[in-house]
Amino acid sequence: MKKPPFFCSVSLFAALISTTGYSAHADLLVWWSFDEEAGSDVVVDQSGNDNDGDLINFDFTEESDFVPDGGKFGGAILFDGFDDYVGNATDFQPKGEAFTYSYFFKPAEDDYAEGHERDDHIYSNARPHFSFSRDNGGDGQLGMYYNIGADTQVKTTTSEWSSEEWHHVAWTYNGVDVVIYVNGVEEDSQPGGGVHTVQGDGRFNLGSNAGASAAAYNGFMDDLTVWDEALSPSDILTIAQDGVAQFLEQRNVDSDGDDLPDIWEQQIVDASEDDAIATVTDVTGDADFDNDGSSNANEFAKSTDPTDPDTDDDTLLDGVETNTGIWVSLSDTGTNPGKADTDEDGLTDNVENPDLAFDPAKPAEQPGTNPNTGDSDGDGFLDLSEVNLGTDPTDPASKPELGTRILFVGGALGDPTTGADQAVMDFLVERYGEENVDYVGADEAQTGDELEYSVLILSSTFGSGSARGKFQDSIVPILNWEEAIARDAAGEFAMASDRPKDNSEHSIVIKVEHPITAGFDVDSTVQLTDGAAEFWWATGDLAPGSVALACDDDDDLNSFLQIIEQGDELINGSPSPGRRIMLGFTDATFNVLTDDALTLFGQAVDWLAGLSSSSSGTPFQVTTIEPSETEVTLTFTSKEGGSYTVQRSAALSDWLELTDGLASDGEATEYVDSSLPDEKSELYYRIVEE
Repeated sequence: MKKPPFFCSVSLFAALISTTGYSAHADLLVWWSFDEEAGSDVVVDQSGNDNDGDLINFDFTEESDFVPDGGKFGGAILFDGFDDYVGNATDFQPKGEAFTYSYFFKPAEDDYAEGHERDDHIYSNARPHFSFSRDNGGDGQLGMYYNIGADTQVKTTTSEWSSEEWHHVAWTYNGVDVVIYVNGVEEDSQPGGGVHTVQGDGRFNLGSNAGASAAAYNGFMDDLTVWDEALSPSDILTIAQDGVAQFLEQRNVDSDGDDLPDIWEQQIVDASEDDAIATVTDVTGDADFDNDGSSNANEFAKSTDPTDPDTDDDTLLDGVETNTGIWVSLSDTGTNPGKADTDEDGLTDNVENPDLAFDPAKPAEQPGTNPNTGDSDGDGFLDLSEVNLGTDPTDPASKPELGTRILFVGGALGDPTTGADQAVMDFLVERYGEENVDYVGADEAQTGDELEYSVLILSSTFGSGSARGKFQDSIVPILNWEEAIARDAAGEFAMASDRPKDNSEHSIVIKVEHPITAGFDVDSTVQLTDGAAEFWWATGDLAPGSVALACDDDDDLNSFLQIIEQGDELINGSPSPGRRIMLGFTDATFNVLTDDALTLFGQAVDWLAGLSSSSSGTPFQVTTIEPSETEVTLTFTSKEGGSYTVQRSAALSDWLELTDGLASDGEATEYVDSSLPDEKSELYYRIVEE
């Protein structure tokens, strides 16, 4: 019986596309000015939205009360560092794709003492969870812990905070990046793609996590604001220097009566010193300062940057992106000028043009799809999925047939909106197609639900009890995260007896050639994360029939990618009812994985689904891919006396045969493709054993 063909791909070029979007007329959701009289028990919301806060555990003394005239601007509130907090449960937090949190603080002298674990300036029980917190370890930096697709953090570079001075901190999210500002100046940023969806009970606490003394803030706070858009850097600087009241007054001033606020017009005035625009009266609504086809008035209405002709950097001018959601032509695309991928299908707006037919020779460059519709042909597969899988995204009759279905069990009911579940779902849908991936919350999932699927993936976002005992005897191949690695001696799946936690930047050493580790050399080190992330390693007694494909690069005893074949011996001596993989990511990790880590994750799912060759014997796989400007060298495992056919494609279709009857060189065979086509950013190779 012939082995199935082995597929691989090589990227020859890469392009980075980013977007930004700011609004100069964001809605203010809450403003706590803390200008109340001493002894008041309610913080009044000055925004007019009635989002008042309750003073909880305050004893109304000199160390725990309102302090009239003691703030950065007007009054302030003083927390005692023990159990004070301001609470609000009205769920006022923004639920869109952009927002801003901002406040002033002046810590007590001993608030940031060495060894103090953390101080919760803001603590939210909603999702995404965020907390302006003192980072563990006493480094003095403020960390914003957030969850937009996956838990991560952005930290200040400032580590010392004078108790004699007021400091301003702001956190913005513009739909793409999370940015932290200190005293009006950007200090750090991290990617934060996704939609901010508030879940949980929406609890919002200022000064402590519901009175928890171990994380209570000690010091003053003033002028907390929350907005439903990302304020611009100039807006943040204005608030930091002049205060919220002055900013609000300025943003409504329209001295020349042209319906464009002076503070918004000022960015056009400041854009160039070499033009005739010297004051706000020189800025008119019908002019088009950046020559992008969108007047200044339209830019204000659409919240685009009037000084940048392409606000979202998708190579489409702001003027042609009319934001109607309807494609008319290249001069009226209907797309969002503040979002590079309007329909979130993975293809940027500039490559999607339904007036051009799908080109199978260059599908990523000319998919023929509609930039306002994620599934242009309505066949249940996202446009990018079809491009990646070699089918026509404009033809409903042309759709991927993978022969596998995946059930992903996560932490939320109905939709994958908890932890990194949405990010994982996006990955699976893009790789396998929407029709082949289903989601169910752990509380809803029942024994037997998985039997109609080829693979079961268990997230770590749900509490282990909600899925405990439901699937350990299943014959369906299972990939499990964190909680299911090892519990109570033998563990849920009887593959390991211990699971220590590690929170740092991670890399692993590949120990075994296998379809899951295809493309990675044995003994090579693979970086898994770009920063600190939580991992759970399999240690102690391991199932006799299991194999550790990799280990912690600092300790050979810490196993990673622990796998077992159906029928092989578990710790308890019984045969494994199905294939299993123990993968020690947590829900806080997926969005900080490197491309190599995502490759390993995808290949792990492929192996479970039977889409790669068996692990028995030497895996049939490409072991190295070495691209250069003129050729690509492939090395693949082979057997004595074997012969092989090598084929190449630009789009997983229309395979070109490069050679047949290629004789084996023994255990490994090399093939050099020196006939690379011009202007191809990605090529796919298929090797077939004859």
